[in-house]
Amino acid sequence: MKYRRGIEEAITVLGVRPAKKKWLGMLMLAIIVGVFVFGALLWLGIITMPGVVYTGAATLTIKTMPVSGISTSPDLYLSEVSYYVLDPKTNKTLASGTISAGTDWEATVEIPEGHPGYVYLALVPSADMYLVEPLGDEYIIFNDVLYYKIPVTGPEVTVQAEFIRFGSLDVLSPGNLTFTGTIFTTNVQFNVSAESALYNLTLKMVFTLNESSSSPAVKIEQIALNGTAVSWVFNDADNDGYIDDNEVVYVFISEKDFLMNIKSESVNYVLTITFSATGVYDITNSMTFIAYKFDPKIPFDFDHMTAVTVATATAKYVYAG
Repeated sequence: MKYRRGIEEAITVLGVRPAKKKWLGMLMLAIIVGVFVFGALLWLGIITMPGVVYTGAATLTIKTMPVSGISTSPDLYLSEVSYYVLDPKTNKTLASGTISAGTDWEATVEIPEGHPGYVYLALVPSADMYLVEPLGDEYIIFNDVLYYKIPVTGPEVTVQAEFIRFGSLDVLSPGNLTFTGTIFTTNVQFNVSAESALYNLTLKMVFTLNESSSSPAVKIEQIALNGTAVSWVFNDADNDGYIDDNEVVYVFISEKDFLMNIKSESVNYVLTITFSATGVYDITNSMTFIAYKFDPKIPFDFDHMTAVTVATATAKYVYAG
């Protein structure tokens, strides 16, 4: 072969001893084959050089599925998801359609060559579904739809999107109690429906005091969900540090995150609230549980979310000292 003769001539010119000619020849042949294979992979677009943007034709596969851990089949759990693929050079739609049971919960889009190394993708589920994770860190909002930037790094690109249903909440016990000291703890018990989630679940509490003195002193000392501390804010209208009539406390049960239940049955939670209180006969706590629904076209954007009341309850704490 011409390559072998060329290698042998090169070895002879280099003055390599005969005992090492065989091994050096094999090494040089391996290097030549490796360079050839590497070049072929580059040409096919299977790999790219660092810093080199792939701009060749590609197939984008979009897969939708229930969030990991949910046992119900996609056909029984999911609802249709609309998809839109945008050309970032022209802001024109490359492809659009619907992903459903009829498409086996996936779609493929052919991306022509000449793209800048990425496309924009929007997924729009039904209003009762949450997209669990953003599809990327970068996005644009175009014509009131949020598009995620999807890198196109080679001829095959796959995007997987997980969804979970908007849940419901039932109050099992509002935490009525009788207290005798100056410190008391109440347990608000509730559950979240099976295979569902509530985003940014917040408890709004409005207090009414039946005062036994002219200077009542009621404060929240700590709040925990299933033993883990959660944060809250107090709308202290008169800045006296104490809860007065109609002042509001907001408890952030799942601040800017999901309270998620992937189990096939409802899950119970206990919200433990510790108060200090003097100068009152009793305290009425009017509670409203609020969760936030995404705008299906603009997920994870607070400015486009809708606050939904998912449950209400009233608790009474009576002093018996």
